[in-house]
Amino acid sequence: ARYGEMARLMVETGNWVTPQFDYGVPFWDKPPLFTWMSAYGIEAFGISEFAVRVPHWLAGVLVIIIILGVSC
Repeated sequence: ARYGEMARLMVETGNWVTPQFDYGVPFWDKPPLFTWMSAYGIEAFGISEFAVRVPHWLAGVLVIIIILGVSC
């Protein structure tokens, strides 16, 4: 829930450079790639749990396809 909220704040404030735990409170404990992925999902599908999770699901499917392609 924390990272989904951070993604929502990115979309709401338009600040894609600094992940924020709360308004004006930067969060530098993790790299922002996963937060960016969730934020793109929110921009594409609106604010919902599905929108936060779908980019990560797609990335997982892509990794499986790459592994299967390399192993054959």
